[in-house]
Amino acid sequence: MTAPATTPLVSPSLPAEALPRWTLARMDAFVRVLRHTGNVAAAARAAGMSRQAAYRLRARLAGHPFDQAWTAATAPHAAVRRVAAAWQEEQGGQAGQGVTPGDRG
Repeated sequence: MTAPATTPLVSPSLPAEALPRWTLARMDAFVRVLRHTGNVAAAARAAGMSRQAAYRLRARLAGHPFDQAWTAATAPHAAVRRVAAAWQEEQGGQAGQGVTPGDRG
């Protein structure tokens, strides 16, 4: 999988209160780990922030490049989860039962 073109995460039009502790470096670290793992909590830890702070920042910056980068970073992971859930349903399993495509039953 190739990485999408990088876009600036912050623009001059951002409200000052949107960045109380989130620096550009933290946002970049967050998006890089989120792209790799699809895990908001892990990405927030890597950025030195909490999961809740990440969701608050995303809400404050809705429509801005940070929000767009978040969406792009999680899209492949969401697609994999949808396919896995459909496969589990097809196999008669329920989500969370630990059934994976490699299991034979």
